[in-house]
Amino acid sequence: MLYPELKIAAGHDNEAGFVAIETVVATAPRCTPVPRGSTTTRLASGAIRRDGFKDITWSWGIMTFSDLDNLVTTYLGDWDTDYANVTIRTLKRDMTYGNYNARMFLPVFDGDDDEGGYEQPTTRKVTNVRIRFGNLIAT
Repeated sequence: MLYPELKIAAGHDNEAGFVAIETVVATAPRCTPVPRGSTTTRLASGAIRRDGFKDITWSWGIMTFSDLDNLVTTYLGDWDTDYANVTIRTLKRDMTYGNYNARMFLPVFDGDDDEGGYEQPTTRKVTNVRIRFGNLIAT
């Protein structure tokens, strides 16, 4: 299922700069809802407490390398920047959308799910693209 409401803007608190992700890359990504927290602790009472930063991943099965390059250079500046601040509109747990300040991380060639990544079977196409957004804070 694709989510056409996904939006992104450079910098924090920049809802005015939102553009639909399909204006940056050809297709919308798949995404999971924003979690309640990255760490789950079961308390002695049996209750569950969730702490830590909220991280999500937008993923694509396949895209052109030029689309990935456009995404990286537009929001990170270049391929040597590890992360940059962005504002995103993404899926919430109740299946509505919310705006968040986040840190967008550079995808790493053959990177794991914790850092985001992509595979490059040809010079023109990339597969299994995962862009990780960390430290989400609702705006």
